[in-house]
Amino acid sequence: MDDQALNNLKLAYQAAPSADLAKVIAFGCISNGKLDGIEQYISALNANLSQDELKTLSSIDFISASEKALIEFASKLDKDDCFIVLDQLIANDKLGLAKEVYLECSGINAQIKNPALENQLGLQQVTRLKAVEKADVAEVTNIANYRQKTTDFNDVVGLENIKKQIHKKIILPFQSPSLFQRFKKKAGGGVLL
Repeated sequence: MDDQALNNLKLAYQAAPSADLAKVIAFGCISNGKLDGIEQYISALNANLSQDELKTLSSIDFISASEKALIEFASKLDKDDCFIVLDQLIANDKLGLAKEVYLECSGINAQIKNPALENQLGLQQVTRLKAVEKADVAEVTNIANYRQKTTDFNDVVGLENIKKQIHKKIILPFQSPSLFQRFKKKAGGGVLL
């Protein structure tokens, strides 16, 4: 496609945008090697591309704006088409872009999650919990050593009557709720500090 025809198609797209016209313009730009401004056409593509078109689209040299457009486009793809794009990006040593495409697609479609591919992209899962069958007493650390010092009523000087009221109306009901239920006493009250 010559440059004049491509420019006319771009003008037509501005007047009446459509996914089909965006596809013609995007692949015309790729075949002419004119990738400047291609991101708006990639973003407008629908997910109905052939495998060869997906491979062609994934093999171009992207600038940061068109990378974002490819990630946005890939989020529309189904599982098989997404893997075609990912395989092509990995084959062309575009691992950073492949990671972003994988994270976007797997976040939208859980079927795309693939541990082998995550390994290849360097996205290993970190194990956060470890099952322990029987704890060895020698390995258990006294957690009291790490507890921070707290402030209690002994740290407050004076105000003995107020401390007694707070203790009786607020703290005791939480410490022994059955006692307050037995004597049908209401717990709580207001404290203004």
